Amino acid sequence: MFVLTTAVAAYFSLACSRGYVDATIVLAAVAFLVRVMRRPRRVHSATGVILMTVTATLLWANLRQDRSLMALFPQDIKNVDSVTRIMFFRGWPLCPCLFALGNLSVLDGSGCGLALLVDAAVFAIAIVGTKALFEWCFANNDEMNRVDSRRWIGLRWRSAITWCIAVTILVEAITAHLRFYNSTTAVEFNQTAPLLLQIHHMFWSIPLLAVVPFVWRRPRLSGALLGIACGLIASDLMHHFVVLPLTVGNTGWHWP
Repeated sequence: MFVLTTAVAAYFSLACSRGYVDATIVLAAVAFLVRVMRRPRRVHSATGVILMTVTATLLWANLRQDRSLMALFPQDIKNVDSVTRIMFFRGWPLCPCLFALGNLSVLDGSGCGLALLVDAAVFAIAIVGTKALFEWCFANNDEMNRVDSRRWIGLRWRSAITWCIAVTILVEAITAHLRFYNSTTAVEFNQTAPLLLQIHHMFWSIPLLAVVPFVWRRPRLSGALLGIACGLIASDLMHHFVVLPLTVGNTGWHWP
């Protein structure tokens, strides 16, 4: 009951801020993610973290609007349903607007819905494929983990927790210094910063998480990489949903 109540509250909260189409897509993606993580058996904890990161990245890629395409195409679109109209300049890897027919004054979007189906299929294949890949990598290490498992697992997770706490504090301190000491907003910072610094630093965890399964036999290294990745994610979420609301009254959230 608690989970259901929380899910309903989160859905309507997101719907009020982003719209019901976005909220429904996010809800469907989360439901699919939970289904993949729990069936036919619960996935490895590290695989779960990687799957959540991949899901968040794919949601961002599919829900962001391509402003360069919006500038090229006319806004007068016919023969499209309400969902396709909202998603007309969105979607990854295929954007529905690229399949519209017409001229510079009006577009016929009757065949654009197929692009959304392809995007949904790519999303599902990416999640299932990621699960299969990393579960296979971890399964190859099961025999080693069964030997003196308490020592290996304890060493890895102690390392992960230590690095997570340290990175969370350090990165948040640097972020807070740049935000408050220099009185710089995210918009002002992004105007001059390199592209790598413009994105949320939680996305820096993606390459680290991708390496973890391949060094899983080395508990200190895998724990450190996992802890650093989790620290980057925790710091970013804490900055936008705890620090900024308490200090400036808004989350300052932007994509990416």
